[in-house]
Formats: sequence, C-alpha cells, structure tokens
Amino acid sequence: FKNQLGELLSNYGEITEVWFDGACGEGPNGKKQEYDWPGYYEVVRRLQPKAVIAICGPDVRWVGNESGVARETEWSVQPAELTAEAAGKLRWHPAECDVSIRPGWFYHTSEDDKVKTVEQLLEIYYQSVGRNSVLLLNVPPDRRGLFYEVDVERLLGLRKALDTIFKTDLALKAAAKASNVWEDELLCGPANTVDGDPESFWATDDGVSEAWIEYDLGEPKKFNLAVLQENIVLGQRIEEFVVEWWDGKEWKEGSRGTTVGYKRILPMTAVEAQKVRVRILRSRVSATLSSFSLFYASIAGR
Repeated sequence: FKNQLGELLSNYGEITEVWFDGACGEGPNGKKQEYDWPGYYEVVRRLQPKAVIAICGPDVRWVGNESGVARETEWSVQPAELTAEAAGKLRWHPAECDVSIRPGWFYHTSEDDKVKTVEQLLEIYYQSVGRNSVLLLNVPPDRRGLFYEVDVERLLGLRKALDTIFKTDLALKAAAKASNVWEDELLCGPANTVDGDPESFWATDDGVSEAWIEYDLGEPKKFNLAVLQENIVLGQRIEEFVVEWWDGKEWKEGSRGTTVGYKRILPMTAVEAQKVRVRILRSRVSATLSSFSLFYASIAGR
C-alpha cells in the first residue's frame, strides 16, 4: 500500500488532499484490516507536504453524512484524542462535507435525469461552505472516461451562479463603527471588516465577549445574504451572533447564527436598508471578525 501511495503522490503533479476512508472489510466475506497510519502519514508528508490528510487523518475530519450538509453549529476546534495525556486539550480539525452530483457515487445511465440542479447545488453550498466547512462535490466519469454532458452543464451553472451572486459586495467600504476596539483603531478597527483585505480584522479588548459593529451603506440597498468570516489565525471564537437592519425607527432582526469560523453565509428574507448591525452575543474569548459582506441573490437558500 505504501508503494502504491508513493507512486500516486510522485507522478501526477501537486496533490491537495489525500482521503483515507477507513473501510475495515466488514461483512460476511470481510477481513478486519490492520492499518499503519503513522507510516501512511509519513509518506504523504514527505512526498506532498502541502496536501491535507482527510477523514482518517489529522488535518480534516468527515462531517458525518454524505448529503453535503454541515451542522448549524460547526466548530473547527475539536477535542484532541481521548487519551490520558491529551485530556482537556484541543486541536484545529475542520470539517469536510461530501456529496455526489448524482444519487450515487458512480455513473449510471439510469441516473442521467437525476443530476442535481443548480438550485440544489446552491443549497448544498450554503449549508457546507456557508457553515464553516469545505465541500467535496463528487462528479463520476461515465463509461467513456468523461464527465457526462448534463453533469458538466450543472457544474458550469453552479460556477456562474456563484460568480453572479458574490460579484457585488454591498457592504464593501461601508462606514463602520463598533462598541469596542482592541487598543489600536487602525490595526483592529471595524473598518477592517469591509476593506476587502482578508488578512485585516476587527478585535475587541481582552475579556470583551459581547460587542457590535454598525455599518452605514451610504444609501438604502436590497440584500438577502450576509457573509461573515472570523480571523481564524487567532482561532474560532464566536458562539452566537445576530445580523440586524434599521427600518428608520428600530433595529429589526434579519438572521442569527451560532458559529462563524472561516465563513458563515446567512440567507434571510430580502430587505432594503441603509444601516446594518452585527451583534456578537457570545464569544469564547474576545471577539474577532475579518470580513462582513452583504449580497442580493435571486436564489438565496434557507
């Protein structure tokens, strides 16, 4: 197995992920398998040091289903292995969602009319990538060794839909103010969340786990998607938040969520407003946010 793994990792260019599924040969004719996990990991690290090792591996974990849906509350921070030495320790172990573009994982002519629609694929995207996960979308080759025409059409349709939906960030360069800022306004001010720079961020003072940022869009704008991103270089912190909009008299709730992590996409009923507010209701430690965006989509999901 190591020889085969070594050949695969040496002769086909850069590999971004190695998926160890962990099958154990169960069943009436199955044989319990013995796995040399440390040995397999060593081969991957040596030959493809930038590749992540997924599922039965230290880098990426399986979300727990094959429908492409992450949890509403998805923590990338997970307990370390349950050993006496690791008790109480945490590690960064983000989730990966997997789903097939077809009912099954392999190509069947009888399923040519059952390929997922662009609308269905968008729903999956919102509930995987939009819930602090990554998405592995399976597209099986047909008997020609090619992707079937309908599958390709849906993939291109999904790409076009995502490009269209997320083309215009309605909150970009909005005026921003916050209830609290950690020390340096330029370094950690609220304007950093709408400057288009993924590496800049807003942070609160140590010990401040409840805070808000208010955005003035300059004029009323129609939106039905909010996208938040934490500064995960500093970990995942936010436990609960709400996005609100000003109706001219009072703040109205647009949508709320729990975890944010790398990315949280929140579909909401379409509204038109000039002022929007993000309120961090709970955070494990002082809150951070690297990005806040607003979009309008004809297909906004749930």
